[in-house]
Amino acid sequence: MECDAPMMQIELIITFSIIGFAASKTGSVDTNEVIGIDFGTSFVSVGIFRYGTVEIIPNEYGNRMTPTYALFTETGDCIIGELAYLKTGHNPKTKIYNLKRLLGRTWDDTFVQNLIATVPYDLAYVNNKPYVQVNLGYKTIQFSPEEISAMFLVQMKQLAEQYLHGTIKDAVITVPAYFNDQQRQAVKDASAIAELNVRRLISEPTAAAMATRIHNTEEENMIFVLDLGGGTVDASIIQQYDGLYEAITTVGNTSLGGENFNERVYSQLVNQYIRRTGEKYPYQRIDMQVRRDIERAKRALSSVTETMIEINSIYPGEDFSWKLTREHFNDHCKVVAIFIHA
Repeated sequence: MECDAPMMQIELIITFSIIGFAASKTGSVDTNEVIGIDFGTSFVSVGIFRYGTVEIIPNEYGNRMTPTYALFTETGDCIIGELAYLKTGHNPKTKIYNLKRLLGRTWDDTFVQNLIATVPYDLAYVNNKPYVQVNLGYKTIQFSPEEISAMFLVQMKQLAEQYLHGTIKDAVITVPAYFNDQQRQAVKDASAIAELNVRRLISEPTAAAMATRIHNTEEENMIFVLDLGGGTVDASIIQQYDGLYEAITTVGNTSLGGENFNERVYSQLVNQYIRRTGEKYPYQRIDMQVRRDIERAKRALSSVTETMIEINSIYPGEDFSWKLTREHFNDHCKVVAIFIHA
């Protein structure tokens, strides 16, 4: 099995389905009622169910998905979301992403130790938990994964309040099927920091299955759901009958997703640059720009068979370009097919 379209396209479809269910099953949303939040590894979305249809609330850029990026400035201020994602030229150690993967984990977790080697920002040991550590020069600040995750939830809450012209206190939030009790509690803790009351945490595959049956709950159905997101993947078989949903079987991996594909493409690009030029790759200076370009190329491969990654001024007066084909990208997708088959 090969993945014919990049992960972002699949993630977008799943996100819309999940949000549709999340808000609809808790009652019609007016002001001061319930919103649905899909808090993903790479992106976060917020939606409501009104007048018999799902409304995904756009951010200030008009996009229905907001990147889960946080950028700390030299003054100690924190920029989050789309603007943090778009800004370049900053020290990569002050731009934070993939925080969902750290929720509910301890410092000695093998995954955390492996992650330390792949992210540009610093992680610190605090009470056997991984904290983000940002050095601003004149001071060092530390944040738990829950505290930074709360920033994204606050942003979604504010988007909904502006859209609905009222106060929002309650939310339904989706989580990967294979999130354990500690990880689910961490999501609740982040929500509490954001002053959101979690009415319910719903497994993403179950929510997606329910979203497909909002208007048809009479017939019995067996639904296969493949939820391949930015940081997790779940494959579930869900039985639906008379409005009830039961997960018959679920397999998943909370450490595998679209971000892993990005990392593999990133490694290939670095190797190609070193092989071609014989020069040292300037990680710190262009790291975030290249990661953005790789994400953009991955999306482009949904509709074209090849695309170019262009890096201007990789060194002063030196540009670099690299062609990424869909076939090349699909080679990275085979690991998902192996996972599902297993």
